[in-house]
Amino acid sequence: MNRFIAFLAILWLAPAALAGSNSLGQAASPYLKSHASDPVHWRQWGPEAFKEAKTQNKPILLSIGYLTCHWCHVMQKESFTDPETAALINARFIPILVDREERLDIDKTYMDAATILGGQAGWPLNVFLLPDGRPYWSGVYFPKEPAYGLPSFKNVLNTMANLYRDKPQDLLFNANIVGRALETSWSPTPGELTAKDLGNAALTILKEADPFMGGFGAAPKHPELPNLERLWRHHIRTGNTEAGDQVSLSLKAMIRGGLFDHLGGGFFRYATDNQWHIPHFEKMLDINAELISLMTEVWRETQDPELAYAIDQTVSFILREMQADGGAFASALDADSIDNKGIMSEGAYYVWTESQIESVIGAKSKRFFDAYGLSPLEEENDGHGFALHRLGDDRLDETLASLFDARSKRFRPQRDNKVLADQNGLTIAALADASHAFNRRDWLKVAVQAYVFIENNLSENGIDFHHSWVDGRRGSPALSTDYAGLLKAALALHQATGEKAYLGKAEAWGEQAVKDFWDEKGGGFFTGPKERLTGLPRPKTMQDGPIPSTNALLVDSFARLYALTGDPKWRDRAEQSLTTFAQRMQAHPRATSGLFNGADTLFHGLQIVIIGNPDVGFMAPFKTRSLPGAVMETLKNSTDLPSGHPAYGKLQIDGKTTAYVCRATFCSLPVTTKEELRSVLTTMRRVSL
Repeated sequence: MNRFIAFLAILWLAPAALAGSNSLGQAASPYLKSHASDPVHWRQWGPEAFKEAKTQNKPILLSIGYLTCHWCHVMQKESFTDPETAALINARFIPILVDREERLDIDKTYMDAATILGGQAGWPLNVFLLPDGRPYWSGVYFPKEPAYGLPSFKNVLNTMANLYRDKPQDLLFNANIVGRALETSWSPTPGELTAKDLGNAALTILKEADPFMGGFGAAPKHPELPNLERLWRHHIRTGNTEAGDQVSLSLKAMIRGGLFDHLGGGFFRYATDNQWHIPHFEKMLDINAELISLMTEVWRETQDPELAYAIDQTVSFILREMQADGGAFASALDADSIDNKGIMSEGAYYVWTESQIESVIGAKSKRFFDAYGLSPLEEENDGHGFALHRLGDDRLDETLASLFDARSKRFRPQRDNKVLADQNGLTIAALADASHAFNRRDWLKVAVQAYVFIENNLSENGIDFHHSWVDGRRGSPALSTDYAGLLKAALALHQATGEKAYLGKAEAWGEQAVKDFWDEKGGGFFTGPKERLTGLPRPKTMQDGPIPSTNALLVDSFARLYALTGDPKWRDRAEQSLTTFAQRMQAHPRATSGLFNGADTLFHGLQIVIIGNPDVGFMAPFKTRSLPGAVMETLKNSTDLPSGHPAYGKLQIDGKTTAYVCRATFCSLPVTTKEELRSVLTTMRRVSL
C-alpha cells in the first residue's frame, strides 16, 4: 500500500512526464528540476531567452516560485502540466521559470513591480514582460478554470497576448511608468538619522502591535522579527517595560500557538489566523535561525524556561531535519505531503484528528485535550485534520514524544536541498550565539562545521562566493545577501571562540561586498550583480521581510567591524547607508526596523574588553544580561586593541581579570568582580532616547 501511495506521489509531482520535456532538467535548482517534465517549454533566466523573445517578437511569461511553495504546486498541477494550457503558453509567449531563492534580485525586481502595477505580491508570481524584460501586468495564482473570483489562467494568457499584439504602445507606456517608479523607489532621497529617531520608531511600532495576541496586524500573521527586535532593543536601552512585555507576549504566543511544531520543534513560516493557531506549514531555515537569535537575546534577560525549551527544540529540529551531508543546512521543508489516502495536501504530515490522537495515546487522551487545542484548517483542507496549539503550561513531554514517533511513520514533506550561503550564515550565527548563552559546545561545533562547508564548497578562493550549492553543484554567483549572512556568521564565531581568523574573514567579505554591490552614487548596497539583462534598474533592498533586509544586516555587521577593528571605513559605510535610507526609515519605521536595529548597534552598541583569563564565574553576567549590538574581546593586554579603541592602554588591576565596558569614546572604570560587572553592564546599556 505504501509503495502504491509513493507511486501516486511521483505522478502528482511530475504528471506530465510523458507529455514532453524542456531545458530545466540540467538546472541546479531543485525547483526548476521539478518542472523539467512540464509540457511548457520553460527557459532559464539568461540572455538566450531574452534574445529569443526579441527575435520572435513575443512577450515573456515570467513565473517565479520555489520548491516548497504550496500554491506553486497547485498551479503546476492545474496549468503547467495541462497540455492545452502549455500549448497556449508555448505558442504565444517565451516562458521563463525562476527559483526565487536562487535569484532574490530578480524576485525583488518583479515583486516590487507587481506592487507598482497594483497586483498581488506572493508566489507563484506570474509577470508578463515585454521582450526587453520590462513588466506590463502581473498576478499570482490563477486557477485552471474560473474560481475564487479569479479568471481562468487561459483567459489571462489570451488577454495578455492579445494586448501585446493589439496595443503595444499602451503596454510600452505602462512599462515606462514601472521602470521610473522602480528607479525612484530604489533611489531614495537621503536624510539625517538621529538617536531620537530610534526611539520614535519603536514607539510607532509599539502602537501597531497586537496587545492581546502578540505580533502585528491581522491574518495572515507573520513573525515580523525585525520589529520585535526593535521593541526589544528599545526596552533594553530605555527600560520601557511595555515594549519588552510586547516581545515576550509575542514570542510566547508563537511558541504556544500552532506556529510552533509541538511534536518536532521549529517554527512554520506564518499563521493564517490572528491567534497564531493555524500555520501555513512550510518550514524555512532563515526564519527559524532568526527566531533562535531573538529568543536567545530575550532569554539572556528573562531566563524564561519556555524560551529555553523553544530554542532547544528548534535547534534540535534544524540538526535532525535540515542538516545536509557535509554539515551545512538545507533551505526549507515543503508545506505539502501525502495523506493516508494518497492525496497530496497542505499540512498532511503535521495535522491530527481526535481519533488519530486517541489511537496513539489511549487513556492519556483526556489530559492531552485539556492541554492542547485542535484548530480546523482552511476550507480546502477540511477533513484532513487539525493543527495543535497549547492551552497552558502543561507540555506533556512524554505524550508529545509518543505522537512524534507515530507522526514519523507518515510520508514526510519534501526538502529543498539547496544550501544557501545567506541562510546558512544566519543559522551559523544563531547556533554560535545560542551556544555561548547556554554553554552548548556541541552547538558551536555544528556551527563551525557548517561554516567550513560553506567556505570550502560555495567559494573557489574563500572570497568570491556562489549563492547556492546542491548535489555537488554551485549555483548562481553570490548576492549581497550572501555576504550579509556570511559576515554575521564570522562575527558570531569570532565572539563565541575568540579566534582572530574569523574576524579577518569578516573584513575580507565586507570588502568584497563593497566591491561588488556598493552604490557609489546613491549609497547603500544593491541586491544583485552589475550585469543587467533587462531595461530595469538595479534593485536595492531596504525593506524587511520576516528577517532583516540585506542593507540592515550589513549596517549592523559594519558597525561591529568598526567596534572591533577601529577602522573608520566600516563606520563610514554604515553611516552612509543610514543617510541613504533615513527619510524612508522615518516615514516607514515598521518596514525598516532592521535598519533601525543596525543604527542602534552603531550608535549604542557596547565594546566590552576583558584583560586576563576570566573564569566561568566572572563571565556569568553575560549569560543574564541582554546586550544587543555588543562586541566583546578577551585579551592578554589592552595594547592588542586598535590604537583608537577607547580601552587602548587600560591596565589590568592587581593581576586580576579586569573588564572595561565602553561605548563610543568613553569607558567604565575597571571592573574586577562579577557583581561589579553585572551592575556596570546594566548601567552602560541604557541610553536616553
